[in-house]
Amino acid sequence: MWAVTGQREVPPITRFLAEQLATAHWFDQRRTRQALGWEPSVTLEEGFARLADSYAAASATAASATATAATTAASAVASAPRAQPPADGPRPDQLQA
Repeated sequence: MWAVTGQREVPPITRFLAEQLATAHWFDQRRTRQALGWEPSVTLEEGFARLADSYAAASATAASATATAATTAASAVASAPRAQPPADGPRPDQLQA
């Protein structure tokens, strides 16, 4: 199908991509470990725990930054000079909604 711009539309997901997303991918590292003489220094459980801690810390940092930004914005709004109606105009309490 051709778009108005003349460009061919790309489907958001292809059959291949759907299959790849639905398939577990496991790779045998035995030969690589043997060739390099490498062994992991962190277990999967510890690695996942570190990852969870990292996400929690990043989330807390983001929440703190958001709260700081909100406080700064609220302070700026509160300290901003208020607009005054013209001397010859109606007072705010005289305006009707």
